[in-house]
Amino acid sequence: MSIVTEQFVSLSKSTARSRGYPDLPMVVVPHPFETLPPERIRTIADEKLEDIIQQIRKPHTEPLPPQS
Repeated sequence: MSIVTEQFVSLSKSTARSRGYPDLPMVVVPHPFETLPPERIRTIADEKLEDIIQQIRKPHTEPLPPQS
């Protein structure tokens, strides 16, 4: 499971595929995340917590062989 900002979803999907995880689950947060005020980050964390827990609890899949 990966947590990514909105701007990097495509890059993250591409990287996951190239590393053998074409269906890697992602939880997406606003971009830019690091410049948000702490109160907003806490709110987003609260909103995304259940999604993160659900993704972590899913069975893991073995990576596919690297694509050439």
